[in-house]
Amino acid sequence: MILFVRLEPLTLEAALRRVTPIPIHSDSDSDSGIDADTEATIALVSDAVVSGGQCLAFVRSRREAASLAKQLADVGFGTNTELAEDIRDIGTTPTGKQLADAVTAGVAFHHAGLRSDHRILIESAFRDRDLRVICATPTLAAGVNVPARRVVVRDLKRYTGEEMAWLPVLEVHQMCGRAGRPHLDPYGEAVLIGDITRSNDSDDNSDSHSAQISADNEQRDVRTESRWRRYVDTGPESIESQLTAPDAVRTHVLALIVAGFADSKDQVLDVFDSTFFAYQSSTADLTAVVDDVVAELIEMGLLTTETPETTLAATAVGKTVSQQYIQPTTGAELIDGIRSITSFPPEQISVLTALEVVCGTPDMHDTYLGNRERADLYRFATSNMDTFVTNLSEIDDFESWLCTIKLAQILTAWSKGVPIDEIVETYRVGPGDIESHVERARWLLGAADALTETLGVEIDIFAEGHAQL
Repeated sequence: MILFVRLEPLTLEAALRRVTPIPIHSDSDSDSGIDADTEATIALVSDAVVSGGQCLAFVRSRREAASLAKQLADVGFGTNTELAEDIRDIGTTPTGKQLADAVTAGVAFHHAGLRSDHRILIESAFRDRDLRVICATPTLAAGVNVPARRVVVRDLKRYTGEEMAWLPVLEVHQMCGRAGRPHLDPYGEAVLIGDITRSNDSDDNSDSHSAQISADNEQRDVRTESRWRRYVDTGPESIESQLTAPDAVRTHVLALIVAGFADSKDQVLDVFDSTFFAYQSSTADLTAVVDDVVAELIEMGLLTTETPETTLAATAVGKTVSQQYIQPTTGAELIDGIRSITSFPPEQISVLTALEVVCGTPDMHDTYLGNRERADLYRFATSNMDTFVTNLSEIDDFESWLCTIKLAQILTAWSKGVPIDEIVETYRVGPGDIESHVERARWLLGAADALTETLGVEIDIFAEGHAQL
């Protein structure tokens, strides 16, 4: 069963009121190895292209995007050898090769694991109509201008790390909003797919068989009604202020004091009273929250009450932390790491030391740790303990620390000029993820180097690491 909406020059809200449910049954052999939802997606994509349009197909994961692109490439939507060669020229990682092979048949996939150069090429080719189909994760719908005649949302659930959860309504509407190219299409079409049941071609005309078909159809209707209520009748989720999240409060309190907008807890509360949070929660009292956060920032050494003119003031390191746009908790960890390094003999300090410090901070994105990697990572970590600021006996979350060491290894390999395809193969990480890690590490190494100057510490290892990256 699918939910179909044609988006004419209307608001998305108005268009959703014209949604039509359409039953679809698979008539292919049940041993084809392709599930019914994917079969329907392939049929809908093919129909859009044959009628002269372009199509975006959204799926739940990077792997699913690449897999669907391969299946669509087997159908074929023209040839684009020039674009494929451009992709190969940028990089020869397994992901890049897979992308180039799909593009040769007029299909591409798009997700955050791709190199940024590859993503830019795909987006540009699609806008120029040199590419007819993109299979993507929902990230493509956020902030990327790639409208298409038809949008197909195959997967309405994704794995959160704990369970399969429904996509937010706002996210689904964002994907549907890609349907319709201004000045090129008279309309756009958005299709939501879900729980397509296969029809049996059995010759059994028994009452029990008919009853089973009736039960299956009734169950499918219930599921379709559920999707209708979730994504059509119900509006997008309410936007809620995240100001009360501890990290956000710490960051904003420090910034307000550094910028001179407040020099006491009362003035901080006055500013918060003018925020979206206060509009949403007019009766909420943030006094206790601000009290706790100020106490934490003082303990971190980022704020002080020892000032003759104001109740609160930022310390020198507090100003640097705020001006580098890092979280206060990240700043505190960098300061601790810098002070630990000052006690090291010079021969024990290396860029790897600096990378361990920055890769363990809250502002550094985590990475995946595979079962097969743990033994090698443990051996590497224990053989380099003299280089690290962390004491093995004091580690609270060993799994998280191993992820820190893996990130440090990835960045070390990058800094030494190891080819990106070799890094991808060795550490099982996407090319786009490597770029993201490198960019964040540069930022944090620069922040750490600024803190060494503020602290008056003569350590150039962070600047050296920044230069190498």
